[in-house]
Amino acid sequence: MLLDGRKIFSVALAVEDRAITIQQQLMAIVKTDFDPNQIQVYYKFLNNQPVIYVSPNRESSPKQILTVTNLDSQLYGGIAPESLAQQWKEQIRAALLQAKTERSSEFLMHQAYLAAGILLGVIVCSLLLWDERRKLQAHRQQIRAQMPSPPTENLPPEEDSSGNQNLPPETAATLETPSEQNITTLQELVAYKQRLNFNELLLGLSQLGQVILWGGSSYFILGMFPYTRWLQLVLISLLPPPLKILGVGITSYLIYRGACAIIDRAFAALEMAALERTAGSRRVLLRFESAERAIKSLSGGACVTVGTLFALAAVGIDLGPFIAGAGLIGLGISLASQSLIKDIINGFLILLEDQYAVGDVIVVNGVGGMVEYMNLRITQLRDGEGRLITIPNSTISLVQNLSKDWARVDFTIDVAYETDVEYALGIVRELAAEIYRDRSWREKIIEPPEVLGIDRLDHAGMMIRVWIKVKPLEHWSVGREFRRRIKPQFEQAGIAIGTPHRSLSFHNSLELLRLPPRGDGVTGGRRFGVAHRPGDGGTPVPCSPSPA
Repeated sequence: MLLDGRKIFSVALAVEDRAITIQQQLMAIVKTDFDPNQIQVYYKFLNNQPVIYVSPNRESSPKQILTVTNLDSQLYGGIAPESLAQQWKEQIRAALLQAKTERSSEFLMHQAYLAAGILLGVIVCSLLLWDERRKLQAHRQQIRAQMPSPPTENLPPEEDSSGNQNLPPETAATLETPSEQNITTLQELVAYKQRLNFNELLLGLSQLGQVILWGGSSYFILGMFPYTRWLQLVLISLLPPPLKILGVGITSYLIYRGACAIIDRAFAALEMAALERTAGSRRVLLRFESAERAIKSLSGGACVTVGTLFALAAVGIDLGPFIAGAGLIGLGISLASQSLIKDIINGFLILLEDQYAVGDVIVVNGVGGMVEYMNLRITQLRDGEGRLITIPNSTISLVQNLSKDWARVDFTIDVAYETDVEYALGIVRELAAEIYRDRSWREKIIEPPEVLGIDRLDHAGMMIRVWIKVKPLEHWSVGREFRRRIKPQFEQAGIAIGTPHRSLSFHNSLELLRLPPRGDGVTGGRRFGVAHRPGDGGTPVPCSPSPA
């Protein structure tokens, strides 16, 4: 039984709406503006049962509040009805006096000042949390800006014409090896990633703090006034299931963030150990990053699944039949989602075999792009036009990885038949050595370029092929630079680019003379052809050039 939202005592519901009737009677007494010094609460026996009465003042007639029954005595462990009536009498008197006091202007003014102070404190704390969140966001941007790029091979010292390194002895003695520098860079990357994850955890907690701060303070302020305390009861009656679900959700989120922190630390230790064995390979970082994302995705799915089960149990749903039928449901789902199971299995094999990782450039099913995101189910690529392409892992049967370990520039160029082969190859070799000596491009080239020579002879001329072994994803930029440099070199040397030739056969000279001027086979504004003498089986005869 409640008065102004506060529980006074419990009664047995022998009669329907008994508690509501008692509450309405007490509220009617409170509204009579009774005198606290004259109010009387007593009981007397009626039909051998104690009946509690309330007399607001001496002039008014007493009002019957309730009758203490044997069921009420059983509810309190078999206490005598008279003793229970005595106890309830004191509780009713105290509740009425408290209700009278809480409706006084002095008390309401005091509570208003207190509520204003609490609200002001909440606003200040909320602003502090907002400022802290803003600082955390700025710090996150700073961490991302300061995060070092993936490691690259260290540049070897420049060499002179005799092949000696131009370094002072003291500098050469203190120079770190490429693997040491790569491991150091990767350690910095891991440290920055851990700081970033901790920053995201603090951001999530700041949001949760805002919700708890405003929700808790609003609930507390509602309970400070007798006229609004009933809203607390409404919230309590309506919010248990949502609050339980919210509590399960918050707990699941905290468990997920904790699992992410543990995964980060575990992978950091594994990465350091693997990097020492692999001499600081950049590939190790990509592979561990992809596996870490997949495991975090699985952890998130597990937290969501377990959290959902706990939420269902919290709102009163019996999980026994649900769990008992989970086997049949799982069988049905497995039959209906075979492609999903294939996606997960193939995704696991992709990670296990290190076919590709986040940051690689791959070609899958005729579609190419950089791997932007991957998990056990899908792989997402970003192509050259910025389109995000999502590919289910079960459809991936053939993968072309363009950035694993190293890449190669396969440079080819056709030169005319009249070109001096050795002279052209010498220019190409000199240009290849020049770009290899250039320090700005040397850091992208793994080995000296290899000029393979003449790789093809056909109607277009002689094809020269050059191989340049470069670091992953650098073959496009190195290839463009090599083409840019070779064009002015060939123009300066007078080397013509190979042009396709055609051979025309005529049965008599008149057909050649009747041939209208066309642009086919034109070189320098003149047309060349081959004629055949009549009657000699089509033997070709060179024709002199004619104006186009």
